[in-house]
Amino acid sequence: MVLKIPISAKSKARLKARAEQAGLTPERYVKHLVDEDLALERTAQTTSFEELLAPVREQFRQSGMTGDELDALVERARARYHRREQARRRQRSKRPRAKGRNGSTT
Repeated sequence: MVLKIPISAKSKARLKARAEQAGLTPERYVKHLVDEDLALERTAQTTSFEELLAPVREQFRQSGMTGDELDALVERARARYHRREQARRRQRSKRPRAKGRNGSTT
């Protein structure tokens, strides 16, 4: 099947760069992404949550980390994420709003 998908110039440039990093043409890179997504969906539909989580549990067990240490790590990551999101929102609110066709701000 051949698909023609319109994308912005910015997306096209990013696609070319990502494909190049992967050592693929943009077309092969997009095909790879689609194939990977479909395989992931198939895995998600045929694998139990217990099976999906087993490698994570094993790595956690091997790490020697306690449940309390994991809780603290997750809490620090959540706090860092929320600080970054708040900073992004503040930055966006400081930007001048673009004017629409009728002259009003959007």
